[in-house]
Amino acid sequence: MESKRIDLKKGFVEVYNFGEIKLHSYQTNDLMYDESYILENKDNVLLVEFPAFYDNLGEFEEYVKGLNKNIARKSILRSSKRRNNLQRCKRLCFRRNY
Repeated sequence: MESKRIDLKKGFVEVYNFGEIKLHSYQTNDLMYDESYILENKDNVLLVEFPAFYDNLGEFEEYVKGLNKNIARKSILRSSKRRNNLQRCKRLCFRRNY
């Protein structure tokens, strides 16, 4: 398994290459030191969990756009802490293609 780190403006992404699948772990560097995950194959990405804070959502969106892949599915944990972000996530991240 190969891995690399990509530094962003606020957080960073660790990319783990398992051959046909890559795991992108977005470290937010926010107050909760939250993580979001992206699974990538040659054609698609699966977005798993979104950042909890608005500035991280923008950075996450830019990173996903930069992958230039079809978004096959999105998964978000629905808890009371994240309820306020659901509408924003839907606007920014819940489009079929960027």
